Amino acid sequence: MIAVFRTFQDGQLLFSAIYWLTEFEDRVELAIKCFSPDYVGWDERTDAGIFKLVHLDGQRALFYCDEVPEDHWIHCERIGDSIQGYFQMGVTPPLPEETFHLNLV
Repeated sequence: MIAVFRTFQDGQLLFSAIYWLTEFEDRVELAIKCFSPDYVGWDERTDAGIFKLVHLDGQRALFYCDEVPEDHWIHCERIGDSIQGYFQMGVTPPLPEETFHLNLV
């Protein structure tokens, strides 16, 4: 699965992110790369942030990234043809602080 996410404020693009979900023989990973409005990588990393699937329950999944000093969590839930997700840093389990929605197109 590949998804593109864009955040706007007052009609202006704040940032974009590309998400891709990959299944390996022994694991599932969600990779994310963020970009500034002019599509330059948002952070100092040249590679994507990798979130490992740590829990799956029906249509809900929990991903965890420990590549940075503060823990990063993403909780996703499939609802019909869309995915609702929450991103959280440093809290276990994640809280719905920032919600994103990905729709099938």
